[in-house]
Amino acid sequence: MTDDLGGVDRLSYSQRSLVERALWIEHWIAQQERELAEGRIGAFDAGRWTQATNSLLRDDAARASAEYLAQFRSDVEQFIAQDQVQAAQRSKPLELPRQEGIIYTAFVDPGGGGKDEYTLAIGHREGDRLVVDLVHGRKGNPAAITADYAKTLKSYGIFRVAGDRYAGAWVPTEFSRHGITYEPAPGTRSELYASFAPALNSGVVELPACDVLERQLVALERRTTRGGRDIIDHAPGAHDDRANAVAGVVAQLAKKRSDQVFGVLDYGYSHWHPMGWASRGMVQH
Repeated sequence: MTDDLGGVDRLSYSQRSLVERALWIEHWIAQQERELAEGRIGAFDAGRWTQATNSLLRDDAARASAEYLAQFRSDVEQFIAQDQVQAAQRSKPLELPRQEGIIYTAFVDPGGGGKDEYTLAIGHREGDRLVVDLVHGRKGNPAAITADYAKTLKSYGIFRVAGDRYAGAWVPTEFSRHGITYEPAPGTRSELYASFAPALNSGVVELPACDVLERQLVALERRTTRGGRDIIDHAPGAHDDRANAVAGVVAQLAKKRSDQVFGVLDYGYSHWHPMGWASRGMVQH
């Protein structure tokens, strides 16, 4: 919900209050339906359930109709087809070792300690090709994972890593303890995916044959908000940690290519073209 409204940092007090109200209504509806499913019919208030679902239908008709009225959504569609992902995957090896003379780039999606993975992707350029050398995903102690990832980064000659701009303040601090500089990446997760798909379709991306990565990319959904803006993300209850790390490293690699061709004046990336990223505010040398 906060993504639909432009991100948590942009919400007014009234918007936050409305989001909290909607979440409370959904929680109450779930409780009511649980009572009904467990046979406690007397605890189910059909009148209040109808009022609650009608309230959500007014707020987000497509989502609520699919959730509570079993209707197919017209505003949600699969974002990346499985055959597109499989066409980009190399058969082996799963991870490419470091090669001398190659400059590597990395992207992390900090997480761990819960259901989400803490993920790392490393890649490099081969001419116009964007090669993802490896993607790692781990759960557990974030500090311990950061220490291990720092070792992996250094083994590829990497001392700067990009990552989610919304990650907690502990992430840069923890990486700096291991001699790695953490830089928040420009753009949102949805914008990374929006640029990743055309690059994938153009045939310039090489992916590892990681089953988890494949499932996450194929499961991405494009949702249209009430304001007509597209949001690309995983489905409710699903995960996209490895997919986000890979999309991030591909964006970093593509940016390096565009820097070689253009003088970049800002980070207003808009779309992919064969020469790299097409961007607002770029002057060709």
